[in-house]
Amino acid sequence: MENLAALNIDYAMLCTDGIYNMNAAEAKEVAEIIKSKKYIPIHTFGSDISAFDVENQVRLKDGEEITL
Repeated sequence: MENLAALNIDYAMLCTDGIYNMNAAEAKEVAEIIKSKKYIPIHTFGSDISAFDVENQVRLKDGEEITL
């Protein structure tokens, strides 16, 4: 994970479901390590992502799209 910071990532999509992937608190730790410009929490259905309180996060509403 530490090596990702050197890549100057623009958008990082981080899984936050806490079931098969990391939970929101773990995703926040990853965000602090990789230092991306923007963060998009994914696989959030049914999970509490309030612990994913990082700066520069992009939260999409149901049906909303962005082009990367």
